[in-house]
Amino acid sequence: MLEGITNLIGNKEHKQAMEAEQRERSFVRERDTFRSAMDNDTANLEAQRSDLLKWQQDLGDEMELLKHRLLSEELTEKGWQPKVLAQKTADGKVVWVKIPPMANELFVDYIQTQAEPFVSRNLLNSNFTEERILQILRSTCNDIASAMANGFDYYDINFENFDLVMRLIKNTIIPGPFRAMNDGERKHARTISKRVESFNTGREAPSKKGFFGIGG
Repeated sequence: MLEGITNLIGNKEHKQAMEAEQRERSFVRERDTFRSAMDNDTANLEAQRSDLLKWQQDLGDEMELLKHRLLSEELTEKGWQPKVLAQKTADGKVVWVKIPPMANELFVDYIQTQAEPFVSRNLLNSNFTEERILQILRSTCNDIASAMANGFDYYDINFENFDLVMRLIKNTIIPGPFRAMNDGERKHARTISKRVESFNTGREAPSKKGFFGIGG
């Protein structure tokens, strides 16, 4: 009888040891899986953060759009094409007439030279006061207005389009400096970085369990 009890206890201890070993293996698998997922998520978050910042600070499309607007072009299935307007002739027929550009390529090149600094990452990541921003914008707009007035024939600018041309240019160059006001853009970038770090720090691996489910 004593031998039977001893065997029973031995079998029970063996079973418990096997179950503990299984739990240990399960924990290792869960830990490795979690770490792998966390590493992948971290890499994905970093990539997403980098892509987001690049997208937010890439204003090249604004310059491209300004160019086509000044040249009176619109985006079609065939790419950028001159804008056309439907008009009726004296005999009632409908004809498509090209809308003349507001300026020529020479003026577009000049404006790109003047406007590109306002849509650059260098400016966005600067630290300007409001007074400095207004001074820069005022000086640039005065230079552009003078060039338009003195060279309207050279740039093929119709006087009737002066206000519209200036408004298109101002709409492109004004937002950038104000994003840089009081270190605003860099503060935004740091905020994104802190959120990513906080998210990663808050993700902890599952606690390790020892034998018989008791924490080790």
